[in-house]
Formats: sequence, structure tokens, C-alpha cells
Amino acid sequence: MEQHDTVVVYTSNNCQTSRELLQWLDENKVDYQEKNTTEYPDYLIELQDAGHFGTPTTFVGHHAILGFQPAHLKQELNLF
Repeated sequence: MEQHDTVVVYTSNNCQTSRELLQWLDENKVDYQEKNTTEYPDYLIELQDAGHFGTPTTFVGHHAILGFQPAHLKQELNLF
């Protein structure tokens, strides 16, 4: 998939919604960087510094999408 904005996904272990989101991104051939806040606590601090406190949180460029919202993701990623 051709993308212009970087996609970064903050996830955590034992989070079913995080797993569903990553599976959806893979199925839609979206390139992304995963930042696991359980395995790397510095990522949690980074996420909190951005004003967000839950996972999954997906950043498309500077735009944050909380949780797993396929319709919103399709719009932000221009998947039609």
C-alpha cells in the first residue's frame, strides 16, 4: 500500500483489541511500526506525553485514533 503518513501503533500485551487492530492492519497491507508499551515502558511514557493513556492508539501522521475503529482507519489511510 502506498502511504504518505507514518503509521505508529501503541499496543500492550494481553489486549485483545490491540491484536485485532494489528491483524486488520496486516490484512489491509498497511505498513506500521508497533510500539509495545508492556515490553518497552518508555513507549508508555511517550504515549502519555502525547496526551493518550490507553492502547491501542494509532497515529497516522500526527492524528491519533483511539481503540480499533476500522471505518476511521480506512478514511485516514485512504483505503477504499
